[in-house]
Amino acid sequence: MATTTKKPSAPVGPVPFKDVGAELETALPEQPPERLSHLADLLSSLPSKMEVNLGVRVYCYRGFWLPDNWVLAAVALQRGFVPRPDDVVVASLPKCGTTWLNALAFATMARHAYPPAAANHPLRRLNPHQCLPFLEGFFASGREAILDTLPSPRLMNTHMPLTMLPNTAPITTTGGGGGGGGGGCRVIYICREPKDMVVSFWHYFQQAVPGVTLAETFEAFCGGAILGPHPQLLARKRGKAGQCALPALRGVAA
Repeated sequence: MATTTKKPSAPVGPVPFKDVGAELETALPEQPPERLSHLADLLSSLPSKMEVNLGVRVYCYRGFWLPDNWVLAAVALQRGFVPRPDDVVVASLPKCGTTWLNALAFATMARHAYPPAAANHPLRRLNPHQCLPFLEGFFASGREAILDTLPSPRLMNTHMPLTMLPNTAPITTTGGGGGGGGGGCRVIYICREPKDMVVSFWHYFQQAVPGVTLAETFEAFCGGAILGPHPQLLARKRGKAGQCALPALRGVAA
């Protein structure tokens, strides 16, 4: 009797990104890379201002104030990123729960390949940031081709505003409002109590700007220098609003 050799099944995403043998890009280059030097004219044409509280120059691109390396990374991302219909992008401002949401999203999407109680679960040996590729880091460094080798569905991470993602596919947002359609990649967004975010960002930013004060960080955030401006949105928690309806209603009407 003839026997057939069963071909190994193709890997199904998401896979722990560090395990594909890729060198991780967890941050943007401090200086714009040479490969993006042709965008210097674009950068010089944008409105800019010196953010005195943080000691950096920021540029207004698509309505957001960003440092030069962020602008160039956003342009590279918009021009080069080709979303797949089953992509999932975890989006957040820095210091707003990115690590937690990365871990939760990976554990949920990879639960069939890696049951939560499994001894070999990737999150037992890897930082959540090592499980998801940081989109703008790879596009800024010119190493985005590796993203095309990942099996579907891909799970990725970004700190960019939604408008910085390319318009090549409609986007469905989860957890924070409406979307731009139903047939494209899914974006999961997390927000955090602004006061907590500012304090956490201050501790983080002191590594780059030693001596920066909490007051300076607060003023920069309120002035929109940190991936801003920030829309005046009122977030209400359903449970508390139901228990104290009148104060909640007054807050909405204010």
